[in-house]
Amino acid sequence: MENLLKIYNASEHLRSILDDSNNVNKEISELLQKSHELLNSDANTDTNISYEQFIEYLLNLIDNYKNIKYTSENILQYVTLVDYFILDIQDDFFNYILDKYIFTYNMFYDKLYRYNILNYYILDKFSKKNNIKNKTFEYIFDINKNICNEITTLYSQYIKQDALNKCNFIVNLNISNNTYVNDINHLQFIENLDISHKNTRYCNSEIFCDKSIAKLRKIKKLNACNNNIITNINHLQLLTELDVSHECGINNKGISKLLFIKKLNVSRNQNITNINHLQLLEDLNISYSSHRSSGGITQNGISKLLFIKNLNMNDSDIINDIKHLKLLTNLNIENNFNLFNVNIYITSFIYITTLNISNSKTIKNVNYLQLLVNLDISGKSCDVNQNGISQLLFIKKLNVSYNKKITDLNHLQLLEDLNIEGSCCGVKQNGIMQNIFIKRLNIGWNEKITNINHLQMIVELNMEGICNVEQDGFSQITFIKKLNLSNNNKITSINHLQLLEDLNISTSNCYQYNGCCCVNQNGILHAKSIKILNASDNEKITSINHLQQLVNLDISGKKCGVNQEGISNNSTIKILNARDNHKIINVNHLLPSLKKFYTPDYKILNEDMLLQIKSI
Repeated sequence: MENLLKIYNASEHLRSILDDSNNVNKEISELLQKSHELLNSDANTDTNISYEQFIEYLLNLIDNYKNIKYTSENILQYVTLVDYFILDIQDDFFNYILDKYIFTYNMFYDKLYRYNILNYYILDKFSKKNNIKNKTFEYIFDINKNICNEITTLYSQYIKQDALNKCNFIVNLNISNNTYVNDINHLQFIENLDISHKNTRYCNSEIFCDKSIAKLRKIKKLNACNNNIITNINHLQLLTELDVSHECGINNKGISKLLFIKKLNVSRNQNITNINHLQLLEDLNISYSSHRSSGGITQNGISKLLFIKNLNMNDSDIINDIKHLKLLTNLNIENNFNLFNVNIYITSFIYITTLNISNSKTIKNVNYLQLLVNLDISGKSCDVNQNGISQLLFIKKLNVSYNKKITDLNHLQLLEDLNIEGSCCGVKQNGIMQNIFIKRLNIGWNEKITNINHLQMIVELNMEGICNVEQDGFSQITFIKKLNLSNNNKITSINHLQLLEDLNISTSNCYQYNGCCCVNQNGILHAKSIKILNASDNEKITSINHLQQLVNLDISGKKCGVNQEGISNNSTIKILNARDNHKIINVNHLLPSLKKFYTPDYKILNEDMLLQIKSI
């Protein structure tokens, strides 16, 4: 079988063998004959085809399964071949059949429902694909009632009550933004529930309310963000993780009897002010609790908490004392502009490994935090200076963008992720000469850096905007997989980057910023591994036909040079943005693979719409 797989997954090899009647490899020919016999004699398969059909179907699949015209007469044979011989295309093939035929047109499942492998892919889609329509659930459930009891994870914005009533063993349920379900009390095995909303306009007390979940007892994780209808969850005694952020209707009383919560998000929730009863709490988000609003967590509301390890109080100027939180390992006090006189006793937090004090004027020295590995001291307002980090040795991720007080990072020998973006960032060329282990680097808009060839391990690089690294200044770096050269007027070619997969060579407001992206058509001719490309408003790029692995393409903008001919040979693109690019007039050749299309006239066509359109 191993020899067969090598044959079946190389159509050119197989075709050359079959076409060369004067020099047929007898061993391979016998293998093909034998596999055909095995297929037809296997009681577990539902197909019986001739040897000629067997070879024809096999070649069709390997050449391009998306070009096959599937019908009720042949779909069973094709699915059997892919399943029986475990072809390399298996994942893509089954997902394609599901998306285009079963989910969109409600076709073929009556012939294929006995295939366990196909049902496995359906269950996987149910757990991840939020846009499956209710009619599709009903179609599948009517044909295969057993699959309802196999669903343990379901994510759906559109499923309705009647369809959901057929499922009894769901453990993980996400009905975020769903306005059709009114009762889930029959789902007694739920442990993870998401009933959040983008905003409160999706909430309707006549559809979903406290009674809708009143009989549930096993829930351990609940997301009720922006759900202002749910007000009391005290019956959920096993809860350990809770999100009641934003305009959630739950207040102090609604969680007063919960005791086992370890992770809590009350960001922007003005109804909850005191959580001292949550003595097991380890992870807390109280960001945006501000004097500017009418409520939220207060100083007294966290005074008795002792075991918190992760605290996010970004833009939370109500809290002025956290010295009792001795076990903190992760602290975010970004944008605390009003904490000039606060005494947070940060020197006592000896276990902190991650610290974000971006734009904070509260702290000037972090040398006492010897366990730090992740540090954000970015922003013009941040008061941490060069001396304030001089004794740190174990930092792996550092953000000093727009911080003019930091100039030298050579002592940070373990650095892997560095952000020194901004024209006012103080880090210069000499300040990074010994940081040879950097893998991710952002020097966008930093004119002080001129050469990065010594950073041989870089895989992600941002040189956006006005940078002074010339072509020769990064010519020796060859392992980059992700590169941003938007509005960069120095770099013209990236042909030496053979491993590049994600490239941004867009141009926007170049006259305002005094620089347009200079990468041209010749400059990308040899970068054939690119999967994601943004060439928005880049008039120097005219064709991407050589990029045969592209899946995400942005050629938006009136000035973009790519026209209809420039995408005529691409067939793998899944996401295409052609907004305001009126040179693109036809994408019919992309329809088999295209999942989302941003049209020149600013319309958005999603996967469902595209599959129903024969021509655009």
